[in-house]
Amino acid sequence: MARELLAGQKNSQYKIIIGKNSISQKNISSFAKGHKKLLIISDTGVPKDIIQNIVSLSKLKSKVFTVILDQGEQAKSLANFQRIINFLIDQ
Repeated sequence: MARELLAGQKNSQYKIIIGKNSISQKNISSFAKGHKKLLIISDTGVPKDIIQNIVSLSKLKSKVFTVILDQGEQAKSLANFQRIINFLIDQ
């Protein structure tokens, strides 16, 4: 069973779902609710089947895009930030 935690400050808290069955229609729907488009940002360390599962569940409610970055600290760069911003502008 998945466990829900809240993280962040009071004004900007967000939910973290942890557990073996955390990727479910119920959990994905709560994030996608009210959004016509979603962007999933991940890295090459996350198995492709997990990303595809999230995309498939999200497509039921929204148009889904993905950006896959290289794994590791070097991915946290201004170049990748610019890549994501440019992708968003194009979409």
